[in-house]
Amino acid sequence: MMENTPIYDSVKAALAKQLRISPDKITPESNIQTDLGADSLDILQLLLEAAKGDRKHVGIVVDGCLD
Repeated sequence: MMENTPIYDSVKAALAKQLRISPDKITPESNIQTDLGADSLDILQLLLEAAKGDRKHVGIVVDGCLD
C-alpha cells in the first residue's frame, strides 16, 4: 500500500509544508492543484526541493501543465 512507504511520507510532508495544509488532507489520489490548492509557484518550489534532496527514486508527474 502506497500510504506506508518512506517516499510517500516524505512527499506528503513536503506538500503539507509548502502548501501550509494539514497532512491529513493529502491522499495518493489528491490532485495537487484542484484538491490541494497549489499554484505554479508552489509546484516549482516542490520540484526544486526534490532536485536538491537525496531522493534518487522520486518521480513527480505534472499532468496537464502544457495545455
